[in-house]
Amino acid sequence: MQAVVEMDRILYTFAEGRHENKLLLVKEKEANNTIGWKAVRKGWEYNIWQEVGNRGGLCEAQEILLLENEGEKKAPIEAYVQLYRELMEKQVPIANVFDRFAIKVKASRKKEGVKDYILERFDEYEMEQVGEDEETIYFEKDITTAEQLEKITIGWKEDTFSFEMFFTEKEVLTSDVDRRNKDGQSLSA
Repeated sequence: MQAVVEMDRILYTFAEGRHENKLLLVKEKEANNTIGWKAVRKGWEYNIWQEVGNRGGLCEAQEILLLENEGEKKAPIEAYVQLYRELMEKQVPIANVFDRFAIKVKASRKKEGVKDYILERFDEYEMEQVGEDEETIYFEKDITTAEQLEKITIGWKEDTFSFEMFFTEKEVLTSDVDRRNKDGQSLSA
């Protein structure tokens, strides 16, 4: 099995404090060379540390490598945990996530055999039906507010249903000059 390369990470916070929800996003290069951001955990600080512990074990076992100076690097669990100690000090307000990412939830559920409390989640999340086949109904929802993001699960899959959240990085323009260039405006004053 080829290792996953952790390329970057961001920790967003919904509010200040250890007992407030946080969202951990990690940019990874998978074994098939696809690169993307994914939400690996949402919850209080101790939930984030549980995920860091699990991923740190994978790092120690060399199933997760770190990107350093354009190269892949093996790292012991202690170095991985230290990386996240530093990240905890650099939490970003959740409102900023929408500046960098377009967020979409895709979900599906079987037409029969789904428990009532799961059907209630589809209603609560205000999922929009986008298709269906003989057995399954498919849904999507663009996430545009912190309230929606905090309420909706980042991932949940069982035999009769699934929810998955996708983060697509928006193009980042580094300066007003870049913006004017892109928009075709004159650069002269």
